[in-house]
This record gives sequence, structure tokens and C-alpha cells, in this order.
Amino acid sequence: MPDSQDAPDGQAVTVPTTPPGTTPPTPPGKAPTEPLAQARRAAAALRTLAGHLATGDMPLDDLRAIADAAELMEEQARPYARSSRYDGRAGLRIGSADNAVLWERHPIFGLSHPFAPPLVIERRGEAFHGEASLGPAYEGSRNNVHGGYLAALFDVMLGYAAALSGTLIATGTMTIRYRAPVPISTSLRLESEIGEVDGRKIRAVARLLIGDTVHAQADGLFISVGPEWFTSPD
Repeated sequence: MPDSQDAPDGQAVTVPTTPPGTTPPTPPGKAPTEPLAQARRAAAALRTLAGHLATGDMPLDDLRAIADAAELMEEQARPYARSSRYDGRAGLRIGSADNAVLWERHPIFGLSHPFAPPLVIERRGEAFHGEASLGPAYEGSRNNVHGGYLAALFDVMLGYAAALSGTLIATGTMTIRYRAPVPISTSLRLESEIGEVDGRKIRAVARLLIGDTVHAQADGLFISVGPEWFTSPD
């Protein structure tokens, strides 16, 4: 496997053994475990609450009650917090069963991550199909998704496609063409596929659609890196 020397800064990604956001880290056909189900429930509630706080002008008493409850929840969760979601894990490895736990907590597609929209991704042959709907918490200009969040979606979709090269990869550069505003709370479809592979350099392309209309396009250059990008230090 190529090493990571001189690799540019960026987010490293690998293709998981199962589509993130669609298959929990449990055997296929099985329901999520109770702890996983409750983690997803808590993340979904916090995700919705963030939208309410971002848009609502609430009475002082209600704000105090929400703040009190939030601080109590933070205090309850604090003893179990880690400095990184990689802590205590072997790290991401191609084909590893440990990947599922890390994907579950990914900030873009992890169902147990309260910041994730989430983006649901499915592999279709040599391409990837993604679906997402970003609510008011992700709003930039009036009624539209902030472009930075769209960039995060593209980074993941491009990374998935580039990882079809069979190596661990990191984002080198990414270029986005915003062709039309992307409304909040709207069903978005993303598609990506791998392009040219030249040694450690892998290119990928992606597009974001609403219905049949392309609202944004992206292309990325990814660099093959070594396993130390994904594994916990000894």
C-alpha cells in the first residue's frame, strides 16, 4: 500500500464494507441493537433541536428550560466522552468489521452523529448514489443550504468514488461549480464516479441534483495514503 509521505492535508476516507447510513453495525437483516437505536434517536432529536434553536425566537423561560436540560444531558454524557471517535478502535482498515462503528459516528453520514444531515449513500456498480435533505440548521442565504455544507457532501461522495481505486485516500483538491441555489428541507440526490488514476493520484467527479436539474457539480483530486491516517497510535 502506498505511504502517506508528502500527502496534502484533507479528509481521509475509505469505502466501507457496507453502505453508511443504510446498514447499522449489526449483521445484515438484523435490527439495530438497543444502544445503537437509542444513540440514533438521541442524535436525531439533537439534530432537530438545532434547527429549532437556529430559527425560533423562544420565550426566556423556555430558553432557560432548554439550556438547563442541555447542560444536564452534557453532564450525563461527559464521563463517556473520548477525545476522538478513533480512540479505543483499531482504526479504519479496508474490509475491517471495526469500520462500521466509525462510520456510524461520521459527521456527514453517521446516523449516531447529531451534526450529520445525514447523507445516505449506496453503491451502484462503479458509482455511488447519495440522498440527503438539509434542514434549517444548515441554512445560509434565505431558504437555501449554505455552500460549505454542500462542499462537505461533495467531499464524501467524491471520496467514496476515488476509494474504488482500492487504496486509502485523502482529499488533495476539490473544485465545485454552484449552478443554482439548493433549498433547505428538499430531497437532494448526489451521484459520483471515479475518473483517471495516475499512480497515487486519483480523480473523481460528482453532481448534485434536485429532480432532473443539476444544481452543483464537483471534481476532486485524491492522494493515496498509508494506514497511519486511519489507525490509532500504539
